[in-house]
Amino acid sequence: MSENEKINLHSIEVLCTVVPVTLLLLALLEWPYAYYQVLRLVVSVCGVILAYYHYDRVNKLDAIILLLGCMVVVYNPIKGPSFKRATWEIVNVATAVLLVVR
Repeated sequence: MSENEKINLHSIEVLCTVVPVTLLLLALLEWPYAYYQVLRLVVSVCGVILAYYHYDRVNKLDAIILLLGCMVVVYNPIKGPSFKRATWEIVNVATAVLLVVR
């Protein structure tokens, strides 16, 4: 892998971490329902991308990939689970922490 490809890969990983974490923490405020729909889409797509890059790097199924997979299922924009607001707040913060510490 060339140095330029490594920089691009790192940029994508940073973007797929910073954007969802920001959206997840902003979700603690009151927003129109459309915000939460966009949030689910962004978190799901970024979760898939991060899981792919992580698997490509380690070449094995590990806890990080499983956690990212669970995140994608929970934030599935088509048919995800329906939680009460208080539960979503806990899930959003836990997901933000997962993305930061992974």
